[in-house]
Amino acid sequence: MTQCKFKKRELTDQLKIEIDSLHLVAKNYPEQLIGKFIYVYWENDNKWYAGQIRKFSESTRKFSIVYDDNQQERLDLTNQYFFFDETARPTGKYGKTKIEKTLMGT
Repeated sequence: MTQCKFKKRELTDQLKIEIDSLHLVAKNYPEQLIGKFIYVYWENDNKWYAGQIRKFSESTRKFSIVYDDNQQERLDLTNQYFFFDETARPTGKYGKTKIEKTLMGT
């Protein structure tokens, strides 16, 4: 992950509350996350790495993440710390989804 874009961000109580909301979306509406740019927390590095959610597998309930350095990983985002990359351009035809607008307060 040395070539990957990352962010230093403290894992505050407020951020954990926001992440809990995202866990509900990942569990109940996984298709809403496809194409979204996110930061995923890697505890051992104490960093948030930038990537994009590309696919979701119903059978494994895991998301396929492609990081900025082209490394790929399959994660269960219902128990992973992550948040939306607000600086990335929207990937959907209409921008943010209704769920995303509600979660992000926009």
